[in-house]
Amino acid sequence: MRSLVIRVAFVLACLAAPDAADLAPVRHATCLRFYSLEGEVKPEALRKAVAALGTKETEARVVLGPAAVSSRPKARFLALEVPAKTPAKDVQAALKKVCSHTDELAWTAFQGSERELPSIYGFSALECIVGMDNDLRWFDLSAGRARFFCLPGKLDAKDLRARFSRLYQPFNAGELGDLVHESIEWKLAEPLDAAAAKAAEKAIAKLPGVRKARIDVETHTLTAEIEHDGLRAAAPGSTAGGATGKEAEARLPGGGFLVDDVLGMLESTKIALESAAAGKEKR
Repeated sequence: MRSLVIRVAFVLACLAAPDAADLAPVRHATCLRFYSLEGEVKPEALRKAVAALGTKETEARVVLGPAAVSSRPKARFLALEVPAKTPAKDVQAALKKVCSHTDELAWTAFQGSERELPSIYGFSALECIVGMDNDLRWFDLSAGRARFFCLPGKLDAKDLRARFSRLYQPFNAGELGDLVHESIEWKLAEPLDAAAAKAAEKAIAKLPGVRKARIDVETHTLTAEIEHDGLRAAAPGSTAGGATGKEAEARLPGGGFLVDDVLGMLESTKIALESAAAGKEKR
């Protein structure tokens, strides 16, 4: 009976998730990572350090930045696209060679109506929002999707929504919208060991952004609910807003939940996917 209640609660939670998109069990060639840099940064040294993270098959590159905001003058925001297999600690080590202080950033995303936020007393929305809290480093709004980048563990979706509402209440800028959700429903190969399934379930549930994860041994199914709240790496997406050319180069690419860590957890517990195509890289 208790198992049935848990299943029903999980299904209802997934149904309640706004615009939840199903994620395919496909590895990515690259991922996006976001950083805050403090101190002098020489562009050529940065370019070489990032390029060295690439492989013969996949290049590593700067996709945005280092960019500054007047409300956070000592910090520079940096977005990188690197091979997905590159450990986060290796990227951090490369950046520390060219900058005295670096922090990897977490990100949270909301989906609202498409609009532009008003400036406040001559200051842009980017400057005002990054200035809302000492732990914020960057903000992006494209096609109604608002993304906040901050120091990990400092601000969650509830905090960000409250600060945004206080900032823009006098200016009728509207609400942020719904926290972005994605979902997983993958069939797993038989036989499925119950102990391995439980170990994988616990490990996956601890990944940033995963709010519910369950492996049903009877149906050989992994289900998980993902929230874009406090994520680190991101699966590369198209440039938000459909920009092209020079405009696209100045915009932050879209991004979603990176499933590679989930696939890695399954592999570490010797659990295979039912589909043989799951191990192929998505480029």
